[in-house]
Amino acid sequence: MDSSWSAMRRGSLPPNHTAVEERINLVRGVYASQVILSPNNEIQEIHVLASSRRNPKQIVRDIESLMLVIFGVRLDYRKISLVQVDEARFETWSPRVRLQAVRMTTERGNRRAQVSLQLGPREVTGEALGERSDALGDAELAAEATLRALRELSDTIPEIRLREVRGIELQSGRTVLVCLEVVAPEGEQQLFDASQNRLGVVGLEGRLLGAAWVRGDLPTAAARAVLAALNRRLPVLRRAEAPDLLSQ
Repeated sequence: MDSSWSAMRRGSLPPNHTAVEERINLVRGVYASQVILSPNNEIQEIHVLASSRRNPKQIVRDIESLMLVIFGVRLDYRKISLVQVDEARFETWSPRVRLQAVRMTTERGNRRAQVSLQLGPREVTGEALGERSDALGDAELAAEATLRALRELSDTIPEIRLREVRGIELQSGRTVLVCLEVVAPEGEQQLFDASQNRLGVVGLEGRLLGAAWVRGDLPTAAARAVLAALNRRLPVLRRAEAPDLLSQ
């Protein structure tokens, strides 16, 4: 078991709030969270943006249980500030990057992958070229194009390299696995700075694994696998825009 995980289970919080926020964001109905730590690395406040479709008391209890089980911290519920928004109205402001389209074409003997992603109202496209014409080659191009599209969301997003793409046959069906490597700039301190709309690398493991079922073609599954590896680790909800949403 990872030593940092063992330390968390002994009751100590990680030195950066991002690792705590990543776990809280896994709670069903939670869109985004902000954890404020004291100089002694104790939780002072937890602010949570959540769906109105879940009972607020249940969301708070889930967060309390998560903090106890994962970090060994018995949290006072009064430190949790919960704001709930209409899920239908919040959908266009989703903090998750969504896959819009994957297009594969042949151009002068080369294969071209074009992947379009959406984050809130913004849509970006990434492209990748390659010589291989087999299905796995197309999947690798789609995965690379997905990473390039993600870089279009911010010029400070950490460098993420595609290490490997595999098609796996399971009894339940076919899946695609992608292995990514995060190249962390030395001295990077935070995953998200809302004031500058910056993406950093704290909280990202050195290597990430994503998986997706093949429901249609292999390239589309590869693009979804890349997002599966990264979406929970890129909490890019732009907090500056949240007040506009809440006031509607």
